[in-house]
Amino acid sequence: MLDESPEKGNRVQIYNLVTAAMLALTVVACCVVVSTALANRGNTQPETPEPTLFTLPTFTPTVVGPTPNASYTPSPTVTLTLTPTITLTPTITLTPSMTPTITPTPTNTPTITQTPTETLTPSATPTATLTPTRAPFDYILRDGEVTYTTNFANTAGCDWAGIAGVVFNLQGKHAVGITVHITGGGIDETRVTGSKTEYGASGWELYLDSAPISGNFVVQLQTSGGKALSDAVPVVTVPSCDKNLALLVFDQIQ
Repeated sequence: MLDESPEKGNRVQIYNLVTAAMLALTVVACCVVVSTALANRGNTQPETPEPTLFTLPTFTPTVVGPTPNASYTPSPTVTLTLTPTITLTPTITLTPSMTPTITPTPTNTPTITQTPTETLTPSATPTATLTPTRAPFDYILRDGEVTYTTNFANTAGCDWAGIAGVVFNLQGKHAVGITVHITGGGIDETRVTGSKTEYGASGWELYLDSAPISGNFVVQLQTSGGKALSDAVPVVTVPSCDKNLALLVFDQIQ
């Protein structure tokens, strides 16, 4: 059940009265406006424009800084095209100059008459008889060379230098008792084959120094009376440990 008090009813009545009053005023205002408009319609005169006292200049502000929302126009891309420069080298073609060789043609061809040559036929062919010439000495150096080797006949090794050798007879056996004459480098001495058997039954030796030396010597086989039995053989000693022995081998010849 609604509670309708006297105060609430009074307020409603007041609102209704105000609303009615406002509505009436609105209607009256509209009528006045319409009447005025109709009255002024027949008495319309051209209005004189008011004089312009002065004109205000239009001020356009200058904006300092970047223009907002500026449109960007990209710069065109430049494409460089390199055109090669071609240098033409002229080719010179040389035309050889040929000089013809003139071969003279004989007008007359001579006639050659051949004369037969007499051939002599010997009646007998001579046969040459070679008589061997005996060597001037009874003994020669084998292979014509001196052999250089390391010292092997004693324990001195490289602390030694010398000349040695052996002699063989016609039967290939050792020949003992032959004199060996050695000269050169301030030396003039003799040895007898068979006196140094470390080299063989006919061995002989001449000691030179306690170290390998360089020197020039001459070796010759002789009889006990001094008659030469071989050629004088030059011997050049070598200052090297693997060649500190100069070895001579003599062979008897017929």
